[in-house]
Amino acid sequence: MILFVVKKAGGRAFDAPGIEVVSEEDLPPIDDKIVVVVGNRELAERLGAAYMSEEEALRFVELLKSESARVVSRA
Repeated sequence: MILFVVKKAGGRAFDAPGIEVVSEEDLPPIDDKIVVVVGNRELAERLGAAYMSEEEALRFVELLKSESARVVSRA
């Protein structure tokens, strides 16, 4: 599971298998999680987490969706 931390949770922009989206304000404990902070490099540095711009995160999610669909279609 990848935890995406965004400024405001909501919407479905990052809706993909294996991704949980939370807002910066509702940040749960991040121990033992892969954490990607979207759009806030300073917070990513404070947390010791990965950082992606919103554009990069959207491209990553689209890649996950297309790869997931490809794997499912092979089964």
